[in-house]
Amino acid sequence: MKCQKIVKSKDVFTLIPQFRPKENWAPPFFELIWSARNYSFFWGRSLDEGIKYRLGTLFPEQSVQNMNEIVIKPRELPPHFDAREK
Repeated sequence: MKCQKIVKSKDVFTLIPQFRPKENWAPPFFELIWSARNYSFFWGRSLDEGIKYRLGTLFPEQSVQNMNEIVIKPRELPPHFDAREK
């Protein structure tokens, strides 16, 4: 697998194709977020553009942003539960 390294130089992200790690050093959970592949769409992007466009992430809708967490008080669970029973 060919890998590339992203470096920041004069506020512009650059991809260096010569960088080839010997092994995939990322922890297992990180593979769900990022994987080594050709990210050439980052070529020439500035740090400001990365922040502005969130490098692929977007804020959720306003209704989701306005949600509050649900606070549930811990209690003992019943020994048996069947939704068909009333």
